[in-house]
Amino acid sequence: ALLYNGASSDREDGFAFQLKPSALVNLRSDERRGLDHFSPGQAVHAVAGIGNPQRFFNTLLQLNWQPVPHPFADHAQFSAEALTFSPTLPLVMTEKDAVKCRAFAADDWWYLTVKAQPSPAFSTWFDAQLERLLPAQQP
Repeated sequence: ALLYNGASSDREDGFAFQLKPSALVNLRSDERRGLDHFSPGQAVHAVAGIGNPQRFFNTLLQLNWQPVPHPFADHAQFSAEALTFSPTLPLVMTEKDAVKCRAFAADDWWYLTVKAQPSPAFSTWFDAQLERLLPAQQP
């Protein structure tokens, strides 16, 4: 199956899905906080080393935060020096990027977790595939 991230509807050749923000996780402590951890209008440094950084920055805007965008190349290697910004603000990054930054993370660095939300048609199709491949369970 082809899945189209960010598509608003299914297509003839595949299914739509959305990545929905679910929580903030602190890189140093692994503390998990709700999306209301930052007040509406909170300015944050936003770091994204992904194929489409603007999508991440737009997500932060939709959460009513004020991201100061810091786009990096996809698969960028990070350092503490490269992620030291002024003024001092909390830093929010993608989970993909956080994996590379745990060893030198500051106390106020967070990553945004997301959950994939596929279209109902994909879920129906996927369930049918599983039923076809898996033997029926006997009582």
